[in-house]
Amino acid sequence: MNSKTLVAALTAGILSCTAGLSLAAEQAPAPAMGPMGHHMNFNPEEHLQRTLKDLQGKLALSASQQGAWQTYSQAQLSRVQQMEERFKAHRDEAKEPAKLTTPERMDQAAARMKEGAEHMAQEAKDTKAFYSALTAQQKVIFDLFWQSHHPHCFGPGHEHGFGHPFGPMSGPRD
Repeated sequence: MNSKTLVAALTAGILSCTAGLSLAAEQAPAPAMGPMGHHMNFNPEEHLQRTLKDLQGKLALSASQQGAWQTYSQAQLSRVQQMEERFKAHRDEAKEPAKLTTPERMDQAAARMKEGAEHMAQEAKDTKAFYSALTAQQKVIFDLFWQSHHPHCFGPGHEHGFGHPFGPMSGPRD
């Protein structure tokens, strides 16, 4: 096969492939929302309830562990509700025209960070209290469960265990 024939064959092959892709793209339905649209209807409380139910089933808690579970799960749900209220307040503040100076905005951001650190410390305390009620096997299940549900919080570079605003993220870090 000479070079002209080879170039012609390759060109024909490439054109037929791209024509097929173009046809497939034309037939595919357009997405209803943008790439982040699936987050628009996200309900953190419902998500956490499903997650906690899943975890509870995997842990197979004994009757003596149910009190610790109730305390832990209620604290998690309460925290999500509080966080939703704070996020709504922050969204409402952002809608107002810029009335703060840069130093005032920095103070406000520092106050929010401090508040977030306080909430994280309480979450860690609640998690440790529940974790101490688990058997060795349940602790392994608990650790693997949270790591699989929140890999972005437990991987290299995320040793702090925080990175998502909803749900128990701290995990035991003894």
